[in-house]
Amino acid sequence: MNTPRHRAGRRSAPREGGRLGVRAFTLVEMLAVLAVMGILFGAAIIGFIHFGRGQSLDTAGRLIQKHLVLARRTAMTERAVHGVEFEDRTAPQRDRLRVYYTDTKQVPAKRVTIGKWYELPPGVEFGDKSGGNMPPTDSDGIQFKPTGSTVNFTGSFSIHDVETDKVSTITVVALTGRAEVSP
Repeated sequence: MNTPRHRAGRRSAPREGGRLGVRAFTLVEMLAVLAVMGILFGAAIIGFIHFGRGQSLDTAGRLIQKHLVLARRTAMTERAVHGVEFEDRTAPQRDRLRVYYTDTKQVPAKRVTIGKWYELPPGVEFGDKSGGNMPPTDSDGIQFKPTGSTVNFTGSFSIHDVETDKVSTITVVALTGRAEVSP
């Protein structure tokens, strides 16, 4: 019978002292692999930390846009003026916003909140770096007519991340009521 002399996975003949010639990793090789894995793990953690910092401003922009769209759609659906009210608060309290409508059936007319107040993520504030370009923080905020257009606002306002010093702009088109966020 023709059989190969050496097969894969077969142990070699016993050496002197009775131990089989089994190949294994040395302690130095194992420590080198662990060191490389530690370096890669550390780099990944640093990347996640920096990734999370940049997301606060994007999250705030999406939150504001979502509420503006909700107020506009609700105004069009219910055929009544709805708005988004902005509240610029001093630290340590965070700036916040809410969607509302005015119930004109009650005397005197009463403002009714849809949902609750939503705070901006920590470190994000209304306005640009110098404190200008604020959203309308008067009692009406930004209101939408049943046609979807705005009642009292044309233009844009800014939000900025205090930690990263980045600014995003929220633009509301008066005729259509469309809200867009740009970095």
